[in-house]
Amino acid sequence: MKVLIVAILVCLLVLIIAPLTVFAISYDNTGIRLTNPQFCYLTEDVTLGTVTFIALHQWEKQLVLNDPVNWKMSVKQVNSLNWNECNVIIQFVEELPNPLDLGKTDLNEKEALITIPLYYEGVKLPTNDIRNSVTHELGHSMGLGHYNSGILNDKSSIMSPQFEPFKNIKLEITLQDVLKMSQTYPRGFEQ
Repeated sequence: MKVLIVAILVCLLVLIIAPLTVFAISYDNTGIRLTNPQFCYLTEDVTLGTVTFIALHQWEKQLVLNDPVNWKMSVKQVNSLNWNECNVIIQFVEELPNPLDLGKTDLNEKEALITIPLYYEGVKLPTNDIRNSVTHELGHSMGLGHYNSGILNDKSSIMSPQFEPFKNIKLEITLQDVLKMSQTYPRGFEQ
């Protein structure tokens, strides 16, 4: 009986304390700030173009639902790395130099180049994993660093540092991601 009472008390403490851990959440800072961004994808593959569009639309939808300011994001296909047309370019490659990477974003204060591998350790990645990678790297390109809740192996945010491929997991943009983005861009992309 004492064990049951202790277990119930522990569960109650977890239910009371767990919501308070939201205050321990932090994100690295990437330093980029976009104004009326133009996102471009460098591929002729219709599926990859669609994945990019869906990932970007997910960000826009979540941001507008939380804070209806200027979160307009336009996306188009390009045939080359043209920084005159684009603030952010997404390119797809067979593999990255580090075969364990699922995406990479190179950026400065105003531009970002996202590179997404199509293979992981020599095996073709499922479309859902590519979507997770594109959505995650888009977060970096808009200023979000990696999500850190202080909880070991917490993968609840699309901005978590890692995810395991081939597990058929769809990572989501969380309220914390959106709130951090709103904090980074108080008036949306119109600065």
